Amino acid sequence: KFHFTELLFTEKWQTGLVKARPADLVSEYSFLIDEETAQWLGAQGNNRYFADGFALKGEGRLLLVFEDYNYRTRKAGISSSWYTERDSSFTEPASILEEPWHLSYPLLFRADGQTWCLPESLKHGSIELYRLDQVTGRLHHHRTLLKDVAAADPTLVFHQNHWYLFFTPAHATNIELHIWHADTLEGPFEPHELNPVKADVSNSRPAGALFTLDGKLYRPAQDCSHTYGGRVVINEVKLLTDTEF
Repeated sequence: KFHFTELLFTEKWQTGLVKARPADLVSEYSFLIDEETAQWLGAQGNNRYFADGFALKGEGRLLLVFEDYNYRTRKAGISSSWYTERDSSFTEPASILEEPWHLSYPLLFRADGQTWCLPESLKHGSIELYRLDQVTGRLHHHRTLLKDVAAADPTLVFHQNHWYLFFTPAHATNIELHIWHADTLEGPFEPHELNPVKADVSNSRPAGALFTLDGKLYRPAQDCSHTYGGRVVINEVKLLTDTEF
């Protein structure tokens, strides 16, 4: 049904910011996004859309990075916009990374005094790490984390002095959750002994950065049981080591 609809209609995603506390997201009540809690950043025109937004605080503002898809080229690059809370405004989106292949899901995080980005490069068949240049605002290639691995929505987290890389593989992008791990960000990354650590269409595929609240680790995931990206589910990670999950 999803792919049949693709033949007849064009998708029009948008990204933005939601005013909420982490506690709201993990409460026993379902958190609903509405016009009062969200401020959207949508692309102008019918040939472009924005998706997969990630944000970090910096210089009294929020840096928002996202997939910038172009229907003319049939692929996306990564763009950015600064959000100022004082006047609730976004700056004009600017391209910060283009590759010959499609890019999406630009996971943004800080480590070792640097700001890093790990965009999805599924069609390129690898997982590539980029560093954000604080002067130019552009992303520069740092290293390949995994070769010959086609991964959807790769998501890194530093947990208990260890790096864990979550993703779903190309052959089961909405179903199988895999983990790789390493002692340092530079690697080498090794596969988890239990891969796939989960096989569930309702909460396997990553949906954003992991976060900690009250000493507990939480993992956002996509519920694709009805449609791709249908909703976000927050999972509590009760145990995560290089041999257990």
